[in-house]
Amino acid sequence: MDTSQPSKRPKRQPRPAGQRAASEPLFTASELLRSYIESGGYILPSSSVAYTENAAFAQQMRLDAGIEGALRNLRVTLAQLPWTVAPLPQFEGDPVAEGLSRRITECISRIPRFTDLLYTLHGAKWYGLGVVNVIYGEPTEITDWVGLDPDSMAFDRVGNIGVKVGAKYLQDGGGVAGVTTGFDGFVRILDAMERDSVIVHRVFSEAPNFLISNSADLMYRGRGARDVCWYYWQMKQGTLRAMVAYENAYAQGGIRKGWYPDGDDAAQRVMLGILTKLDRIGSVALPFDPRKSAAEQPWGMELLTMPQGTGEIYLKALEYFDSKCKEAIVGQNLSSEAAGTGLGSGVAKMHGDTFANELRYNANAVSESLTVDLVRVLAHRMGATPEEARRIAFSQTVQQQDVKDYMEGVERFVRLGGSVPVEAVREKLGLPEPNATDPVLRQETGGLFDEPADQPAI
Repeated sequence: MDTSQPSKRPKRQPRPAGQRAASEPLFTASELLRSYIESGGYILPSSSVAYTENAAFAQQMRLDAGIEGALRNLRVTLAQLPWTVAPLPQFEGDPVAEGLSRRITECISRIPRFTDLLYTLHGAKWYGLGVVNVIYGEPTEITDWVGLDPDSMAFDRVGNIGVKVGAKYLQDGGGVAGVTTGFDGFVRILDAMERDSVIVHRVFSEAPNFLISNSADLMYRGRGARDVCWYYWQMKQGTLRAMVAYENAYAQGGIRKGWYPDGDDAAQRVMLGILTKLDRIGSVALPFDPRKSAAEQPWGMELLTMPQGTGEIYLKALEYFDSKCKEAIVGQNLSSEAAGTGLGSGVAKMHGDTFANELRYNANAVSESLTVDLVRVLAHRMGATPEEARRIAFSQTVQQQDVKDYMEGVERFVRLGGSVPVEAVREKLGLPEPNATDPVLRQETGGLFDEPADQPAI
């Protein structure tokens, strides 16, 4: 007997497009339900290979520890990069641009879970697309945000973005305003007000291929690492199944072979049942005539021994597939390639540079997306003109040069007879000028601290 109390929370009813309160999300759970009605319309079909071939498997790819580990490492690193809102170089010192930058920086700093918002947008590395719906309380106050499933988004032929909805959306009062039929069901195109509440971030946009009809939305959706990993992940699943079958047979001593009276289908089913039981419980009883050899009896069983081995070929194949997926996500795979080349620090530095380039591309890309879909929208809400809004930009920054490499370069340069301004090194490292009374680190004494000196220690 169910003794639970019914929820007292009132059931939210979807409102027609354009009639939502400013503090409400654009889409409820029921609105995000997909329909399986297939029709052309004017909505572009999804260009994602993984999604179009098998949407369920495309979702399962994120449960792969190797894929998720590499992707999460990249996204976590990107989400924690320092960010600023500042005037463009040509507008430095402009009072309007400086004022807007300060106000928008303060507004963004108050966005709940902003680091996680950046993490969500950087999911574009996997899907090609990252989408966030920001929720405004006051005109310039963002009270909350929700991420939108990239696979639930669709584009029309001119790049307008919409969300896939189910038939239930129309039945529950969603109305038909802005709703059209696409290749993957019903799609509601966002109106101007709704579009201002959505941050759309894409990476690796491509021109459509003339010979591939469903590539048209690549210019709007972008190409994520998921499509690159798709076939490697598929082959990995087949390898895993083969390896498990091999290990089961090896653990049991070999492959069991059973025989039965030729042409007897019922006997065949019985023998298959016996072999299945052996896999589960490990023992079974069979009739046996000691007066006859095994070859003379219509029923029997024997064990085919497995060749000696450890299944290393499967492990090598799995390592290869994993390495290719990691390469697609972070741009390199140090462990496998360094081992294959036999090289050490040189390979590590090359891969470090590759990863830094990956970080810079994604940081620059998300900066451009946030500049257009967040900073300029906030500027308009603050009363700025379009020309004034274009004077400022959001920026995530990646350190251009490793501190260790920089200091090693400075040291080599000085040993060769060059001279370096101390202030330039301090600025690069972010170190302040010591006061006259501060203890300082000095190389000459070999100790951690030294008393203040008249001349700065170099």
